[in-house]
Amino acid sequence: MPPSFKACCVSVALCMALSACTGSSKSASGSVVGNASGNLPGTSQTLGLGANMVPVADTNSTTGPQLQDPITLADSGSTGAGVDCNQQLPCEWVSADAQISLTVSNAANIATRSRLSIQLSMQPLHDTDILLSHVGDALDSTGKSYKHTDHQLNAASSSLVQDVLAGTPIEATLNFNETAIGRTVFEWSIEFMDAGMLRNATFRNIPVGTVTTHQADCQNTLPCIWTNPQRDVAIELQTVGEMSASDGLTASFSVTTADEVSVALDDGSMAAGSDNTLFESRSHELGGTNDYRQISTIALAVTPVYGSVTFYRTEAVPMELDVISLTLFKEQPVPRWDPQFINVPTE
Repeated sequence: MPPSFKACCVSVALCMALSACTGSSKSASGSVVGNASGNLPGTSQTLGLGANMVPVADTNSTTGPQLQDPITLADSGSTGAGVDCNQQLPCEWVSADAQISLTVSNAANIATRSRLSIQLSMQPLHDTDILLSHVGDALDSTGKSYKHTDHQLNAASSSLVQDVLAGTPIEATLNFNETAIGRTVFEWSIEFMDAGMLRNATFRNIPVGTVTTHQADCQNTLPCIWTNPQRDVAIELQTVGEMSASDGLTASFSVTTADEVSVALDDGSMAAGSDNTLFESRSHELGGTNDYRQISTIALAVTPVYGSVTFYRTEAVPMELDVISLTLFKEQPVPRWDPQFINVPTE
């Protein structure tokens, strides 16, 4: 491990295996997420939730990077009542007897499916069996409604009863019939059976758009690092360019996570040049597997997984990309990543 990387961590045990972490790049909100050029002033620290986190730069220096504000849980209000998410996620509903909670973590038009999808987790405080009995229409801020078409429980399509132990969450993905137009789900409800008891949870003002979408400003320098708000994943954009005269634009990257997770790469990655050239993904590779459809691999804790996206050829390749977006995410649907890099140089 290079000395410059060790200096970026409070504890070697928590260091993420990043090849460069001594620079800075800004997110859309002004937060610095990482750029491999230059040196950060001040000492470094590890921030985030839980014990395992990606090292990020110190914020005490007035010239140093400024970190994003932590994600806060929306107020669940009184138990059993509908919850106003107030444009914040995660957003939690708690039953009237406080025996089960539902937490919406994301609502977005997902990848190539291009239709509204809501991710949530259900966590009972008692051994039970859960059955989704009715998923209501989602009404957005424009007045348009979207009908539920299908869903997955714990990453499997199912309309069957799920046996659940106390304290064990069920992860659910609920898909709807169209792409959401509005930026807010104004109102949405879901009914489910909890050991034979009918429960109804209502959510209002759910923001639409992947909540982990932040832009890493590469400032025309690579490598460039994107991190999620919890600082437990780092995606390093390493190179962007034409690998040969017969190939299209290719972007190579690595992803490093604090814990062992299943990482997926799907069709739908895109890039836009400073000359308005649009690049669409043709194929991709992750952990040694190549395909044009979704692929996945296991990322071991603090161990980089390498991948790349190859785009269709264009007549010309600009010297700089305004944005490059990778359809790379934790396979478990809650929450999704949506890494975006801006001001990216090409080789």
